[in-house]
Amino acid sequence: MILTAWIPYLLLVATFDSAVQAKGVTAQPAAPVRKPVTNTNNNGNGLGPAPGPPPNEPLIRNAVVSSGNSGPGCPNYSVRREWRDLTIPQRQAFINAVRVLRTKPSYYRQQSRYHDFSYIHAYYVGTIHHVPNFFPWHREFLRQFEVELQMIDPSVSIPYWDSGHNSYNPLANTDLFSSGPTSFGTKGTGAQSCLTDGFCAYWQGRDGQCLNRAYNANGLRFTDNTNLAGTIFNAPNFDQFSRSIESAHDTVHDYIGGNPGRNYRPGDMYAVDRSTSDPLFYLHHSNIDRLWWSWQQNNPNVAYTYSYNARTSDILPGLYYNGRPVTVQTVLRSDGGAPYCVQYAHFSQGLPMTRYFLRAGLSAFNGLSEIKVNKGNKTVVKHTPKPVASDWITFNAKKLKKDRKKMEAHVRLNEKTLAQVAGQYQKEMDAFFKHNPQSSFAEAFQYTIQNWKWKTVN
Repeated sequence: MILTAWIPYLLLVATFDSAVQAKGVTAQPAAPVRKPVTNTNNNGNGLGPAPGPPPNEPLIRNAVVSSGNSGPGCPNYSVRREWRDLTIPQRQAFINAVRVLRTKPSYYRQQSRYHDFSYIHAYYVGTIHHVPNFFPWHREFLRQFEVELQMIDPSVSIPYWDSGHNSYNPLANTDLFSSGPTSFGTKGTGAQSCLTDGFCAYWQGRDGQCLNRAYNANGLRFTDNTNLAGTIFNAPNFDQFSRSIESAHDTVHDYIGGNPGRNYRPGDMYAVDRSTSDPLFYLHHSNIDRLWWSWQQNNPNVAYTYSYNARTSDILPGLYYNGRPVTVQTVLRSDGGAPYCVQYAHFSQGLPMTRYFLRAGLSAFNGLSEIKVNKGNKTVVKHTPKPVASDWITFNAKKLKKDRKKMEAHVRLNEKTLAQVAGQYQKEMDAFFKHNPQSSFAEAFQYTIQNWKWKTVN
C-alpha cells in the first residue's frame, strides 16, 4: 500500500485515468502531465538530448508502495515472484499495469511513459553493459520501472523468469510462452518477425517498429541453474560473481531474441539497444537481479562490496533519486530500507538459490531429470553452458560502440569463468557420489555447497 502520509497529497495532485477504468482495474492516481525534461548533451547515437530527472520524480520515488511483509526501514517489501508462481489474477494485474503505463504521457517526447524507459536504456546502452555498473544500473532501472507500475496498482511487483529452470527446453514454459491472454506470446512471423500473439501482440517499440521475436526453437537452451549454483553460493567477490552471471545474461538475449540472418530483422531481445521493447526484458533482468540478491544473501561478508575496477561512488547514468543522480553505493542493498525495499521469493519449482531455502526445498529436486544422478559415481548436469554466437557479439559491438575484438575477449572470458566454476562444482559432486553412491541429489548438493573451496578463475 502507499504510505498513509502520502495519500492526501497524492489525491490532491492526481487525476483518475479513464484507461484504467476501461480495463476493469481500480482507478489509480495518474502522473501529472509535465513538459519533457532533458539535458542538452547528445550521445551521438541519434536519440537526441539526454533524459533528465522526471518532473514529478520526488513524488513518485517517495511514495513507497509494495506487496509484502514489513521489515527494518521498510513499511512493506515489494516481493518479486517467479511468473509461474503467480495466480492468474496476479498475472493479469501486472499486465494491466503495464498496459496502463503505455497510456501515460511521456516526459521525453516518446509515445508513452512506458517508452521512456526504453529511451533511457537505449541512450545509455554503451555505458551500462559489459562494465562493472551493469548489475547496479539495471537494479535501479528495474526499481524505478516497478514504482511506476505500483503507482497504477500497488499490489504489483516485477515478476522474474527463472530461465535456468528447465533451461534445456524453455518453450515448455507455456505459462510464459504461449498465445494465451496472460502469456508473453511465442515468436513472430515474416521478415519482420512481428509478434501476433500473447498479451503484447502487435505492440510497437519507441521507434515505431513492431515488437518482434525471431528465436530458433530447435536447440533453444539457456544456462542451467546447476551450472550457476557454484557461483551463486560460493563466489568470493563481486568480480568473480559478475563474470559468470553476465555470461548467462547474454545467452538469453542472444537466443530468445534470435537473428534469422540476411533479409530478416533480429528479435528485439537480440539487440541490446532495443531489448526493452520486449516486456520479457523486465522479467529476465528481474531474474538477473535475483541472482545477485541471492549471492548477497549467501555471502554476507562480501555482499555489499563492488568491483575492484570501479568505485561505489560512481554515478549510474540517467537514473535519479529526488532530482539527484544515483550512485552505486545507494543500490548495493536492495532491501536496506525505504525506498529500497525489494526482496525475492523462492521459485516453488526451482533449485534453491539461497542458504535460507536450501534445507527446506532440496528434497523436491531428487526426481528432476535435469539433476537426477546416475547409478554409480556420476551426476547429471543436463547441459554445459552454451556460448553466445559470434554474430551476436559482432551485431551488438556496434550498438554498444565497443571494439569487436575486445568485446569478444570479454564475453569469452566470462564464458570461460562460468565453465570452469561449473566444472569445479561438478568435480566435487562426483567425488561425493563416489564415496556416497546411495545419496540423493539433495544430500550431495548441500554437502558440496557447504564444503566446496572456491578456486579463483583467472
